[in-house]
Amino acid sequence: MIYFTSDLHFGHNNIIKYCNRPFKSTEEMDETIIERWNKTVRAKDTCYILGDVFMYNTEHNIKCLERLHGHIYLIRGNHDPFKDNDNHFGWIKDYFKLRVDHKKFILCHFPILSWDGMERGISYHLHGHQHNPASYNEEQRYRGIKRYDVGVDANNFTPISVEEIVAFFDKKIDDKPAVPDVCPYCAIPTKIYMDGNGQFFGQCMCQRVLLKGNSFEGATLDWNEKASEMRREIKHESSNSLRM
Repeated sequence: MIYFTSDLHFGHNNIIKYCNRPFKSTEEMDETIIERWNKTVRAKDTCYILGDVFMYNTEHNIKCLERLHGHIYLIRGNHDPFKDNDNHFGWIKDYFKLRVDHKKFILCHFPILSWDGMERGISYHLHGHQHNPASYNEEQRYRGIKRYDVGVDANNFTPISVEEIVAFFDKKIDDKPAVPDVCPYCAIPTKIYMDGNGQFFGQCMCQRVLLKGNSFEGATLDWNEKASEMRREIKHESSNSLRM
């Protein structure tokens, strides 16, 4: 089988704080990632790491990498201190087009706005780098965009297979609310999330409200006043910066 993951950050203590990872130490984080990898990926499987294995070539970090099962290929990230001929990987590239069962996957550490085959809906773009929560992938699916963050933060610190990604985008979403791209109250672009009950909601800078049908539900004058106040503050700060 073929798997993908990204942004392991072995030995990186600060990543626990930056990304709010649920670990008390780097040792706990590293052991959890290794354990979940090896329970998922078998020796004969292939796994593509889409960048950021670790930042420094320490003995601990290298040993973590060497404990991982499978044939590993690396799409280079911005925190990968490996030479092009590093023998821990089948190869190291910055970008790769992978074909599996007549499906095309565009692999890159960084998210791409428009990729080969996107307009025709015939390809998937897999990336890492952003350390998104799982809701990011839900939002991409909701908007009909076949872009998927394979990073550990979005996938329960576990590699995800080709089949799981394809099934994720093939899953029918029932009763989707009509979510505007821009909040009608504060003019800030909305983001789409899904809660534990499968209910979608939109979120912007000024408010968080559930959306049903074609309208916002729960919008109040208070929120409108808050949005207006925020715009006044932004305008005031901009004016002060111009005077300096």
